[in-house]
Amino acid sequence: MSDSMSSYSLTVQFTAYANVLDDMRGKLRNTRIIAVAFGRHPVLISDGNVGNMVDVFTYLSDPENRSTFVIDRSGTCIMSAMKSVEKLVPSMEHPIVMDISGDGLENCENGIRDL
Repeated sequence: MSDSMSSYSLTVQFTAYANVLDDMRGKLRNTRIIAVAFGRHPVLISDGNVGNMVDVFTYLSDPENRSTFVIDRSGTCIMSAMKSVEKLVPSMEHPIVMDISGDGLENCENGIRDL
């Protein structure tokens, strides 16, 4: 969740996640879903089933609700995110599907040196 994203963009993103997961509810019925937001440090948003995730993303679609998640959005380098995800993978059941979106080097604290 980069600080380069506007509140409107976050609303659109969270609404889209909630809608897609809601549409997939039947197919993901027995699937564990973990959502992690990456800023300077990873923050677990939710760890549960598809219903939990739809509720959380719907809640986060409202900008006023996002303040309940304390996330330092100043450094969202994708390399840092991937290092955090790598630590989670061994504890996860397979198969694993990941949606990872990130932004450019301008949001990497160490820039190209992280790569």
